[in-house]
Order: sequence, then structure tokens, then C-alpha cells
Amino acid sequence: IDLDSQADDTGGGFGVGMGFGLEFPVKLKETYINLEFLFHTVNFHDKFTKDYSLNSNQTGVGFDDLSGNAYSTMVSYVFNW
Repeated sequence: IDLDSQADDTGGGFGVGMGFGLEFPVKLKETYINLEFLFHTVNFHDKFTKDYSLNSNQTGVGFDDLSGNAYSTMVSYVFNW
């Protein structure tokens, strides 16, 4: 929305996700606590672009580097019946 002057990118990326999880029974066959840890990496075709840097737009918001990895952690409480 902030960069209407920029053309929409077409193309895709390749990503990989790796992780592990733990499951702790609270009451066997009824309730569990799950922990999941994930590492994600995605390589988009425009990850080294400078189109979104602070110097290329007038909004005062920007990113110098679009590359990087993501980490996620999820905790869940599971009810079975």
C-alpha cells in the first residue's frame, strides 16, 4: 500500500523448514502439552533488492536488507476425547 509506485513482483522462492517438537502427557490418552521449535529459511528472487530501503521511498519506513531467517516456537495444550 505504501509503495504504489513499485511494480508487483512476480516469481517465487524456495524455502526450507526444520524443527523438532516435544510432547508431554498431562493425562494419558486425554490431554497433552506440545512444544514445537521451527527454523525457516526462504530465498526470494528479490532478497537483495534496495527498492524498500529508506533512501528509495519517501515514507520514512524502510528495510536495508530483506534476507534473513525466521524462528518460531509454538506451545499447545491438546484435548482428546
